[in-house]
Amino acid sequence: MKTTEAQHLADQLRANRITKRRAEADELRLVSQLAVGYHLDTEDEVHEALYEQDLRVGGEGCPLISEWFGLELAGLLGCTTRQAVSLTGRALNLRYRHPTLWTAVQQLQVDPHRAAAAAGRCESLPREVADALSTRWLKQQHRLSWTASMNLIDKLIIEAAPQLAAEEERRTLEARHVSIYAYREGSMQVSAQLDVLDAKYLDAAIEQIAALLPGADPTAAGVSKAELRARALGALAHPAYALALQQQAAGQPALLDAASPGPIADQDPDAERHRPHPAGCTGHTCGTITTPLEKLRPVTQVFVHIPAASLAGLDGPARVEGAGSLTQDTLRLLLGDKQVVVRPVIDLPEIPAEDPYRPSHRLREAVIQIFPTDAFPYSQTPSRGLQQDHTVAYRASGPPGQTWTGNLAPLRTRIHRAKTAGHWLAHLQSPGCALWRSPLGYLYRVTPHGTVALN
Repeated sequence: MKTTEAQHLADQLRANRITKRRAEADELRLVSQLAVGYHLDTEDEVHEALYEQDLRVGGEGCPLISEWFGLELAGLLGCTTRQAVSLTGRALNLRYRHPTLWTAVQQLQVDPHRAAAAAGRCESLPREVADALSTRWLKQQHRLSWTASMNLIDKLIIEAAPQLAAEEERRTLEARHVSIYAYREGSMQVSAQLDVLDAKYLDAAIEQIAALLPGADPTAAGVSKAELRARALGALAHPAYALALQQQAAGQPALLDAASPGPIADQDPDAERHRPHPAGCTGHTCGTITTPLEKLRPVTQVFVHIPAASLAGLDGPARVEGAGSLTQDTLRLLLGDKQVVVRPVIDLPEIPAEDPYRPSHRLREAVIQIFPTDAFPYSQTPSRGLQQDHTVAYRASGPPGQTWTGNLAPLRTRIHRAKTAGHWLAHLQSPGCALWRSPLGYLYRVTPHGTVALN
């Protein structure tokens, strides 16, 4: 490639970055404007519990918005309601609490996502303090990577308001969580927020188990360090197995070797300063395991749906409920020595309609199979555990058979309220195919295969 041609492509690439920044800045502006102006009228005869409620999704100084706005925005952007509300909060924080930073975003002086992230870290601060800090941050952030720029805003917050920073840290600790999501080709994403010490301990434990796996599991020999760490985290989900690896590495009796008690670890002189162990152990491991591992393995319920054709020896994908589809070869590999309970299938076409308002367990299971996730546009919430709503309102004096797969859809509470209040209109064209109309008139078709925007 000639130098002039390469420079031309490079210039186009830089121009595209500016275009992208312009589009992202415009999106924040439009979202903030629409959020403030979006309100829905509720008919007088509707129960007061269905009246529109105002929510605060940003910090001090941000206007309240309609509780229904996140549903509308999710459809417009093709994302989940949670993602839509999060974007709204970022836009409002920037516009109403950080005027200097907002101007810089609109003038394309700073990456909109970076600016929104910095503003979000200041959400607990008074508006004037937050604006002053983000203005200082703005002058320095362009020389820093993303992580370094976030560390800078955290440092400025601690310096300016140490008590508020400590309170924010306390709230962050209270928000610790672990999430498992985003199925893809036999694996899932794991995201967690831990306190800094637990995170360091977890990292050390993963490193330790990863180093032990190749000597204990022939299938772990020769795999990459990244895969070993992932397998190690999976091993920690089976505490007895992980402990057995640690014991053997420490020279303690092998698993199930109850005949010899094994050496007792030296007493730690600093034990009083360590976190107490519920078993009263004095060493870094807890002695000999005398119970078979399969009895110590945690119990979990995973629903795997296999097509009937597979029983005849034909290939076909298996569906893991709450995750996705995978080949049967991978399913056999993952199940390994796991205990499996086989339950009879539900023949969906043979599920009869029912008269009571509440569906039977069998009918509920059928609806869950038809709609694996919430039947609202772009939702990713698993349907198991959600309430199942009659899309055509149930009438106690109505005809028999009102409760059936063609009149039930799993919905979250807020979506159910929006539908009952008449803001969102839903119609089941057939079992597993829901047609929605938003308050602004946008149409969406939802099936187990996803959502299609019709206009």
